[in-house]
Amino acid sequence: MYVFGGYDGSARLNDIYRLSLQTRRWELLETSGTPPSSRCNFSSSVASSCLYVFGGHSGAATTADLFEFNFKTSHWTKVECVGECPSKRLGHTSVYYQGHLYIYAGLSANMLTNELYDLNLATREWRAVRSAAESAEQRPDRRCYHTAVVGEGQFASYLYIFGGAIASQQASRLPYHANSHMYRYRFETIYPECTLSYDMAKLLERQQLWDVSFVLGRQRNVVHAHSAIIKHRCPVLFARVEKAQSQQRKAVKKKRTSSKISPKSPKQQRASSHRGSKDTSVTMETNSSSTTLTANTTTTTSTTTAQQQEVQVPLEDVELPLFEEMLYYIYTGEVSPQISLVSHSLLSPYSSYMRDFSLPFSATAVPASVVSQGGIGHTVSPGGTTAGGTGEPQHLNTFTLDQIFSLLSLATHYNLDRLSALCERKIRSLIDVTTVIKILKLNTDRKKRKSKDLDTPGRGNSKSSIKKNSSGGSSNDVISVTLKDGCIHFILRHYQEVISQEAFSSLPPAVLVEIMRLQNSNITSSSGADNAAADNKARNALTSTQDTVIPPNTLSEDLAALQRDKSTHDFFFTVRGVLIPAHLVILAARCEFFQSAARFMRGNASGAPEPPMEVMIGSIIPTPEAFDYFLTYLYTGKADIPGECGIFLLTAPGYYGLQNERLKLLCSRRLIEGLGPHNLIPTLQAAHDVKMEDLKEMLLHKVVGSFSYLVMESPRTVDQIRALRKSLLVHVLLAIARPAPPPNQDPPFPHHPT
Repeated sequence: MYVFGGYDGSARLNDIYRLSLQTRRWELLETSGTPPSSRCNFSSSVASSCLYVFGGHSGAATTADLFEFNFKTSHWTKVECVGECPSKRLGHTSVYYQGHLYIYAGLSANMLTNELYDLNLATREWRAVRSAAESAEQRPDRRCYHTAVVGEGQFASYLYIFGGAIASQQASRLPYHANSHMYRYRFETIYPECTLSYDMAKLLERQQLWDVSFVLGRQRNVVHAHSAIIKHRCPVLFARVEKAQSQQRKAVKKKRTSSKISPKSPKQQRASSHRGSKDTSVTMETNSSSTTLTANTTTTTSTTTAQQQEVQVPLEDVELPLFEEMLYYIYTGEVSPQISLVSHSLLSPYSSYMRDFSLPFSATAVPASVVSQGGIGHTVSPGGTTAGGTGEPQHLNTFTLDQIFSLLSLATHYNLDRLSALCERKIRSLIDVTTVIKILKLNTDRKKRKSKDLDTPGRGNSKSSIKKNSSGGSSNDVISVTLKDGCIHFILRHYQEVISQEAFSSLPPAVLVEIMRLQNSNITSSSGADNAAADNKARNALTSTQDTVIPPNTLSEDLAALQRDKSTHDFFFTVRGVLIPAHLVILAARCEFFQSAARFMRGNASGAPEPPMEVMIGSIIPTPEAFDYFLTYLYTGKADIPGECGIFLLTAPGYYGLQNERLKLLCSRRLIEGLGPHNLIPTLQAAHDVKMEDLKEMLLHKVVGSFSYLVMESPRTVDQIRALRKSLLVHVLLAIARPAPPPNQDPPFPHHPT
C-alpha cells in the first residue's frame, strides 16, 4: 500500500510511503525524477505499474498538472498532455478504466463542477465527455469530496459516484451541503486499438511491393516507397514522382527509336530471328501510371521484374534520416518518439511501435540494381554487407535541434501541415533560457535551408508559411511565424535572463527591434496612443500562439480516397459474380493472408495481371456489400457495418490474419443492436462458427425466451433452425431444457409479426 502527500495539520506534503501488508512495516521511499509539489485534495489512480496524481491544492494555488510514479523504479515523471484539459481543481475523483484515466467533478475557482474528462494514456490526449443525458435532472449535481469506483457488469462497465458536497445546477458556488445520492455512468465500449498506422509502418519496414525509389543526397542512399500511397498522402512529392516517370518514359521511347533506326547485318537479322523463336516479349504496366516496360520471360526473375517497374526519383539535398521520418509520417500520420512528446511507457503495443531510423552511410551507396529489399534506406554491397562496412545499419537515437528545424522546413515545403505542427510542438517543448536564442536564429535562417529540391513551384503553400507575423510583416524570412512569436513571448517573460547572454546581440536586427519595442511598451508610455494600442495587439497575438494546434490525422480519409481511385487499382475480387477492385499494397499491409499471397503473385516471372480472386471466408460466401465494407475497414480502420453485413464478417479477421479482433467485436456490437427474429438464428450460427462464447450464450438465451414465437410466427426462422449444424442444435436443445426465466422478465422480442 502506498500513501502520497496530504496535509498533516500544519503543511502540505509530497512524500510517498510504502506499507508492506505482510510485515506491517512502513517505509519512506527515496524517489528520482520530477515529483509533484506538496499538495492535498488531489486524486490518484493506479494503472498497470504506475500511480497517477492529478490536481489538488498546494496551499498557495490549485493545480491542474498530472504526474506519473513508477512503482518499479520509484521515478516521478510530469506528464505533458494535449486536448481539452481539465481546469485547475481540488476535491475531485479519478478512476482508471481500460487505458483511460477519468476525472470527475471537483472544486474549480471556488465553483463546483460536474464535468467528466477522459485522458487516453496512450496518446496523452484529454477530451471532455458529453453525457447522453439531455435534461439537467438526469445529471449528477455539481459536487466535490465524493467517492468514485468502477463496477463491471455482464455487458457493460460503469463509473459509480456516491456522496460528496453538492450544489444545485442553478447555484453551483459555495456554500454547499452533503448528500447521499449515488449515480452511475456507463463507459463507452473500448475496443481493441485500430492498427491502421501500425500496419502501414510495418509495410514501410518490410519494403514489399514498392514501385518507386528515392535517391537521396550525394551518397545516393536509396529509400523505397509506393507511388499510390504517395499520390494521396503527399501530392507535392508525387509531382516529383510523375516528373521522374515522364523522364523515364522519354528515355525508353528514345532508346526504342534508336534501336529501330540502327541497321542490322544479315547475320544479326538471322540471329535475332533465331532468338525470337525461343524468347517471348511481354508488356507490363506500372500501377500508378501508363508507363510500359518490356521484359523477357526467359531471363526475368522477381527481382528484375520489380526493378523494371521501378521509378527513380532524385532528391539531392535531402538527408536520409529526415526523409525517412517524413516518409514514416506519410505512411502513418504520426511521428517517431524522436519528435513526439509521448513516453513509450504510456503507449500500447501498437502505438509504441517504432521503426528504426538509419543514419546516412559513410560510403557511397551502390546502384539501385543491388538495393536490398530488407530495410528502408539500407543499401547492400555485392558482397552482402551494409554499405557502411559494419553489416548492420546505424540508428539515430535522437534528432538535433538543427535537424528538427530541417524536418520542419521539409514538411512546410511538402505541405504536410500536421507534421509541421508536430515538429513545432517538439521545438516549443525545448524552449528555455538556454535555447530560445538558438531556436529564433534557426527559425529565421530560412535562406540557408533552401536547396534545389525545395526551390520548386508550389513551395510555401502550407498554412504555416502564409501567415503574417504579429507586427504585420511578411513571413517569408522565417520557417514558422507562430514559433517565432512564441519565442519572442518567452523572451519577454524572461527578459533579463535572455538579454544578458552574449548570443542575444547576434539575433537578426528585425527580431531585436521587435523585442525591444514590445518590451519598452511595458515600461514606458512615451509612445502615442496608436502605437501603444498596436503594441498591445501584437502582445496579445504573441500570447495566443502558445498552444500549437495539431491538425487531425487524415490517414484514414486519404486511404479512403485511394480506395476510390480507379486509376491505381491492381487487384480484383469476385463476390457472387460482382467484380470488386482493390490495391494489393493495402491488402498486404493489413492482412497476413495477402502478405504471403503477394510474395507468390509478384514472384510470378511473367508479370501477367493476376486473375480475380473468388471470395470465400472459410465456408462463408459474403454478400458483395459485406465484402465492400470489409475492404473499407482495411483502408480506413472504420467499421460502420450494418448488422446484416456483420454476420458475414465475424470470421474475416481470423481468416485473413488481421492484427486483432477489433473488426470482430465491432461487428458483434452492430449485430446485437440490430438483432431481431429475422436474423437471430443466422447470427447464432455465425457466433458459434467464430467461437464467440459470450455472444453465443446471450443469443441462446434470446432463442429460448422467444422460441414459441420464432416457431409459430416466423416460418422463415423454422427453415433457419433446420439448417443449423448438429453441434449447435444440441446447444439449443440443452438451453431449452434449462429452467425458464423469471415470469416478470421482459420477452426478448415484441409479440407481433415482423
